[in-house]
Amino acid sequence: MSRPDRPRAQQTFWRDHALPFIEARRVTDGRDLRYGRHWHETHSIGVITGGRSTYVNGTHAEVVEQGAVVVVNPGAVHGCNPVGDVPWSYVMFYLDPAWLGRVQARLRGDADVFCRRWQS
Repeated sequence: MSRPDRPRAQQTFWRDHALPFIEARRVTDGRDLRYGRHWHETHSIGVITGGRSTYVNGTHAEVVEQGAVVVVNPGAVHGCNPVGDVPWSYVMFYLDPAWLGRVQARLRGDADVFCRRWQS
C-alpha cells in the first residue's frame, strides 16, 4: 500500500514500432510495488539500478541490490519485491523468444535449421 506522504512509483514503458521484439520498463522508487509470483512469455533481463529487493526465480531466492542483473526464461515463475521500506529501482527488458532464437541461430550459423525446426 502506498504511503500518502510520498508519490507513487514512477513507471515508464518503452516500445518502438521499429523494434517490436523488445519492450523496456523502468521503475523508480518502487518500494510500494509488490509482485506476486508470475511469469512472462518473453525472456526478461533486469538490472537493479538502486536499492534492494528480494528476487525469487523457481526455487531460488536471494536479495539483489544495485548492479545485480537478473535473467528470467519464458514461462519461469518468478517475483521481485522491495526489501522493507527502502527505495529500489530497476530497468527490465522483455525480449521476444522467437526473435532472440533467430539472433542466436544466426550467430551460430544455423539460422535456416532453427527456422525450419520451429516453423513445423
